[in-house]
Amino acid sequence: GIFAIGSLVVLLLGMSLMDFMEPKKKTEHFDNGSMEVTYIKGVKQGEATISYSSGDREIVTFQGDVIQGDATYYFKDETRMDLTYVNGKRQGKAALFFSNGDREEFTFVDNQKQGEGIYYFSDRAHEKYTYVDGKRQGKATISDINGDRMEFTYVDSKREGKGLYFFASGDREEFTYIAGMRQGE
Repeated sequence: GIFAIGSLVVLLLGMSLMDFMEPKKKTEHFDNGSMEVTYIKGVKQGEATISYSSGDREIVTFQGDVIQGDATYYFKDETRMDLTYVNGKRQGKAALFFSNGDREEFTFVDNQKQGEGIYYFSDRAHEKYTYVDGKRQGKATISDINGDRMEFTYVDSKREGKGLYFFASGDREEFTYIAGMRQGE
């Protein structure tokens, strides 16, 4: 009956029912790269490697055709980002690890950096700032292990306007940023 006709259609397409059921590794190509992914019963499942034309690559996990869970993004400059996907979107805590020993911690909300970010320099200084819609915005502070502190403002991820440097000795210095460049140096 119907099963025999369905099997005949599958066989005519050059596939058997087992081909459809068995895990199959495939390479899919898209505009800016390719993806090595496994299909089980016609659905993307398990670990996949996405290679971008930029030289970056990302290791993700598919659950039922959707990227879900922990992932790692490797930049071509040896920077690594650990992150999490929920229903195909970058969500929650993430961290960037730079080859020079620096690291940045932040949060993704619907694929964009949002809220507090902290950048830890390898010399043990750290910078605190806020992400709004993926850009650093508003007041920021850099503190070092000597007790020195610098305060300034971000506008669209660039340092902008007046800033103050507070030395541990009690001295202070004013400075200005224009379009991300410190003036008067």
